[in-house]
This record gives sequence, structure tokens and C-alpha cells, in this order.
Amino acid sequence: MVTLALADASAAGAARTALSALPGVREVAVGDGTVRLTVEDGEKALVPLMRALDGAGVDLASLSLARPTLDDVFLAVTGRSLRDAA
Repeated sequence: MVTLALADASAAGAARTALSALPGVREVAVGDGTVRLTVEDGEKALVPLMRALDGAGVDLASLSLARPTLDDVFLAVTGRSLRDAA
């Protein structure tokens, strides 16, 4: 999971367009000046992500990389949270 905080929230559409076309990007979610990506290999994906955003003229305020939790994986497979299952 890669979470990007945009320097300008109005650039969210440009960020979505630039990032969704990249290989290895499975999902792009945009909201409130942030872009959350599900990618195949986060460490290897960072450089192409940054290049795509730079090419689109999108500036970042911050970037974070995190491995998905068991709940994230369960949600992706079933569409429900582990908490919902209990």
C-alpha cells in the first residue's frame, strides 16, 4: 500500500490518471488530497510512481509505504472486514 498526500488537492485527477496506467498498480483510491494505491511490489514501484507524478506535474506533500495487514487482505478477497465477520 502506498499513500500519497498531494501538495494540491486539485491535482488528484491528474495523479489518478498518471498512476492508474502504470504496470503493477492494482487499485487507485482518491480522497481529500490523498491517493492510496494498491501495488504489487511497493519498494520497486516507488521510483516509477514518482516519475509518473513528476511527469504529470503533481507535487507531493508526503509519501508512505506500508505492507497490507491481514484485515486488508481479507477485505480485498471477501469484500468484508474481519471485524464484520465476528
